Parts: sequence; structure tokens; C-alpha cells
Amino acid sequence: MAGLILVFLITTFDVDLSDTWGQIKQSSPWYYLLAFLVHYSTFPVRGLRWSIIISNAKLDAKTRSRARSAIECTYAIFIGWFVSTISWFRLGDPYRAFILSRTLGVSFSGIFGTIIADRIIDVVSVFLLLLLGGFI
Repeated sequence: MAGLILVFLITTFDVDLSDTWGQIKQSSPWYYLLAFLVHYSTFPVRGLRWSIIISNAKLDAKTRSRARSAIECTYAIFIGWFVSTISWFRLGDPYRAFILSRTLGVSFSGIFGTIIADRIIDVVSVFLLLLLGGFI
């Protein structure tokens, strides 16, 4: 499917493939490596934040400690991200709620509520960072 979309975009719009390839060859692979490392280093931080949200929601009161669930939350975020990349409609978030509800033995709706809270925190954080960047 992605190949068909690329073919459509290349044939519909005036895309100079030789110029595109030249731009790719001039770029530094170190920036890509740095972006890769920065992106994936945020997953454990997001897992810790999500486990704190779950703890504050009192969903893990009858289960394991926060340190153990932070690892499980990070794992669920990785799996959910993967599912979002291969499925339609970004089903990774419901899938990670399903994984963690089974792992922790708590309700799916409670875990999904913490995901919504996590997403709201993401949106507010990005908005504040954009405001800060605009002022700078």
C-alpha cells in the first residue's frame, strides 16, 4: 500500500528523484543516528510517566510495584507503537491498553483512561514547548 502511495505521489507531482537522492547523499548519517537514539530513549521515560499515572489512578494497588510496572509500561508502549505502524486507524493505543490490562489484571477501560490522560499531557506539553519556542 505504501508503495502505491509513493507511486501516486511521484507520478502526480513533479518530483525530481535525482535531486532527492542528491539531498539524501549530502545529509549526515550522524544526525539520523542521533534522531534515532533520542526518539527511542524517550520510550522508557514515557513508560515511567505512564506507570506514575496508573499509580495515581490507583489501578495498580493490588499488583506489583511501580518499578516493575514501569518496565511493563515501556514494553507496552513499544508494542503499541509497532502495532500503530502496521495497522489501520492507529490501533496501538487500544492494543497497549489491552496488553497492560491483561498483565496487571485490571480493567481495560481504566487503563485506556490513563492512556487518554497520557495523551492529554503530551498535547499540553507540546503546546507549551511551542509557545516557549515562539517566544524565544
